[in-house]
Amino acid sequence: MVTSSTSIFAFNIVFCDLNEHLKSIFQKRFCTTQEALDELEDAINPMVRHWNKVWPKGEAYFDLQAMTTQRAEDYAAGIVIWMHKTNQKTA
Repeated sequence: MVTSSTSIFAFNIVFCDLNEHLKSIFQKRFCTTQEALDELEDAINPMVRHWNKVWPKGEAYFDLQAMTTQRAEDYAAGIVIWMHKTNQKTA
């Protein structure tokens, strides 16, 4: 969790950088081939997963906001499996 003012400052810088990077990727999403779209998804979704690990908003909180629909569904399914394995009641 982000608590100190230094951490909040670092969070804001990293968050802005991530948003700019995601924005540049999303602008390319009007590709003509499925292969190009898959490459974009493969670039976007790991960044969101990494963000959740480095900057969690809370315990067992998972942000899916920038993910593509299919990859968000896959991620959510993985979270449900994790919940069953760890006996986690909410996420």
